Amino acid sequence: GKDGGVDPGEDLASRLFGFLSAVGEALTEEERVRLITTKLSSVVQCPLAGVALVDDAGRWTVRLEMKGEPVEASPELVEQLEPLRRLAAGRPTLMIATREGGSSAPAVPPVLEALRVRRLAVARLKSSRHQLGVLFAGREAGRPFSPGEQLALLAVAQQAAVGIENLRLNDILVRHSRSLERQNALILDAAGEGVYGLDAEGLTTFVNPAAGRLLGWSVDELLGQPMHSLLHHTHADGSPFPPETCPIYAAFKDGQMHEVWDDVFWRQDGTSFPVEYTSTPIEEDGALLGAVVVFRDVTARKEAATQLQAALDDVQMLAQQLEAENVYLQEEIQTRHNFGEIIGQSPAMGQVLQAVETVAPTNANVLITGESGTGKELVARAVHRLSPRHDRPLITVNCASIPRELFESEFFGHVKGAFTGAVRDRVGRFQLAHRGTLFLDEVGEIPLELQAKLLRVLQQGEFERVGDERTITVDVRVVAATNRDMKREVE
Repeated sequence: GKDGGVDPGEDLASRLFGFLSAVGEALTEEERVRLITTKLSSVVQCPLAGVALVDDAGRWTVRLEMKGEPVEASPELVEQLEPLRRLAAGRPTLMIATREGGSSAPAVPPVLEALRVRRLAVARLKSSRHQLGVLFAGREAGRPFSPGEQLALLAVAQQAAVGIENLRLNDILVRHSRSLERQNALILDAAGEGVYGLDAEGLTTFVNPAAGRLLGWSVDELLGQPMHSLLHHTHADGSPFPPETCPIYAAFKDGQMHEVWDDVFWRQDGTSFPVEYTSTPIEEDGALLGAVVVFRDVTARKEAATQLQAALDDVQMLAQQLEAENVYLQEEIQTRHNFGEIIGQSPAMGQVLQAVETVAPTNANVLITGESGTGKELVARAVHRLSPRHDRPLITVNCASIPRELFESEFFGHVKGAFTGAVRDRVGRFQLAHRGTLFLDEVGEIPLELQAKLLRVLQQGEFERVGDERTITVDVRVVAATNRDMKREVE
């Protein structure tokens, strides 16, 4: 039809799943944006689709397509999109702009209205760390976007933001690795390599200035000296290093070159430093006359490797967190939710809403009680939506549906091999809800033996995954609900 390329024989969930799978395979940010703008109309009927990204310096990158044809992103369009981006940045929900505009909805930008766009859906592109820009979809006709279509557009925006952030983190990691490599090269060039020669008795025959500088001796002080007793007499752990086991001396005993990548040399002042070295035999007329030793101080390289590993660990942890959030969002798409608001004017409902407004801005944990079917989950969602954590996930756990033996793994996660069937690492719900809200429905079903660990994570924000000794720290607000009379059961 005139409003896009949706396949009428395929349901919305299937179209959305296929779209997200295709976009997720893009290897570059440019390719991901191109797929979104060209394929969005296969999910939601919209002849206009666009992505606008803004960097920290305020520079815009806009890709726009109208009925499959690229549209030039003029300076006027960028100027008109900026107010919409600012409005959308503060909204977790979809924003709809109309031709008429008004107090409750902004107006469609004139540049887009000239393209016959009469209704424009705008969703923010926000990762867990940055505001990246906006996703927008436009229609020529005035038909509104259905609740299912709005949910689909929000899912596309969240997936796009997570994917773009992942690609940018990978670019940062690559640049950081190259920077460290350049630093290592500069360090090695500046330090130089130490070189000295030995005769068959292990006495020095020559020493270059770099070796003297690294060892803290002058060249003249080292000439003619037994080098093993000066710089190689002790292992890194403090145990003696006998000359007969020294790889440097072995070169002029067995005629083989010896390379060592993890050893220490000792300076004149009694301190040691990590080195790698080669000892190459010197032969003349078949006789072994000694060896040439080339060594370098690898202190800076080891420190750089440690820093790189730490950076890799940080990026991997963040990538796992983003992936876990992404998996949870896709699970939510496939689960039917009640997305209605709480509506009511009775005194009792007024008290409930007043309590929600009072407690939501705090960091206090919340217990919601009431009979089944009274809307406890809606109250929990309202508490999260009005809290400072509203831009982070609300992770829901139905405690009544978890087998007793899997509670600890569900809450705290596990490592591969922790128990039979643990074929890979799994992130628990508390870690997934870091800086967000964890909703424990039917909390009365949690086994008593798990309550000590729950108390620890509630009081100290710490726990260990099943099979893991490493302590994980989280910042989670817990909202719990039950249809039991917990006070009476405790008594």
